[in-house]
Amino acid sequence: MTDHIDLEEVRPDLETLLGDVLRSVLEEESEVLPEGVDLPPSDDEAPPAVALLAIADDVDGSRLGVRVVVPGRLAHTLAARMFGTDEPETADLLDAVGELGNIAGGNVKALLFGTAGSARLSLPSAILGAVVAPTAVPAEAPAPMSVRAFVLDDVAELTLIPQMSGEDLMWPPVVRSEVLEGQP
Repeated sequence: MTDHIDLEEVRPDLETLLGDVLRSVLEEESEVLPEGVDLPPSDDEAPPAVALLAIADDVDGSRLGVRVVVPGRLAHTLAARMFGTDEPETADLLDAVGELGNIAGGNVKALLFGTAGSARLSLPSAILGAVVAPTAVPAEAPAPMSVRAFVLDDVAELTLIPQMSGEDLMWPPVVRSEVLEGQP
C-alpha cells in the first residue's frame, strides 16, 4: 500500500498533522513552513534530536519510514515540559523526542492506513547530535518528503521515507485477533 501513496498528494494533510502534533505536545501554536521556504540558520548550539520509526503494511509488506527532527533547544523544552523539570537529562531528551516521533508516527499511520489494522508501527529509535539516515532504502524508491513547522522560534521537521527497510528498528510483538478472542 505504501508503494501506492502519493506523498505530495497528502502533503497538506501532513502539514496539518505536524502542526497539530506540535500544538498538542508543546501546547504552543506552530506555523507550517511552505515548501522551499528557508529560515536563517539557527543559533542553537545544542545538537538536534531525532526520532526514527517505521510503519509496516502487513498487506503488501512495504514499510514507510517516519523521521522527526527537532533542534536541541526545542528538544530541551519538550523534555522539560513532558517531565516537569527545568534541567532534563540526556535520557529525558531521548525519551521526549522518541515519544514525539511515536505520536507523529501514530498519526501518520492513521492518516495513511486508516484504522483497518493492516499496518504496524515500530518502536521509536532516538538519537542526539546527528540526523540519522534511513536504513536500506532501495535506489528506485521515491524520494523522501518533508514538512516543517516553526514553533517556539525553532523548526521541527517530519520526513516520510518510502520503502525504508526498518530492519534496525524494534518491532512490538504481533498479537493476532484469534489470541485476543479467548481473553476476558
